[in-house]
Amino acid sequence: MTDPQAVARAASGHDGAIAAVAPAETDPRAFLQAAVNGLVTALQNAGVTRLVWVSIASLLPGPSGVPAVDTDGLPAEYRPFSLAHRIALETVKASDLQWTAVSPAGDFAPDTSPTGGYALIEVET
Repeated sequence: MTDPQAVARAASGHDGAIAAVAPAETDPRAFLQAAVNGLVTALQNAGVTRLVWVSIASLLPGPSGVPAVDTDGLPAEYRPFSLAHRIALETVKASDLQWTAVSPAGDFAPDTSPTGGYALIEVET
């Protein structure tokens, strides 16, 4: 994803792209910024106008309306990854792409029983 030419070749001739990336053993902010910059450039160069970006649940508003990343309840070890996703999503928003972000459920209490379910919500940007 950090190579716009390779991504443009892969995307060429397609109507849209789905991107789900995570840094492997590297700084999440540097990786995700490079990945989203490469992706946006590549899609625009390839004439692909639609993107589904797989985001992260900690950016979604909780019951109070505040995203988990902006609360004390988010474990500190998840904060850099969440903040990197926020920056990447801002880059997608600022692009000319038609985009949708999807966020899998968070898993911040793996030793507890699941509660609730899934919901489709629209978040104002």
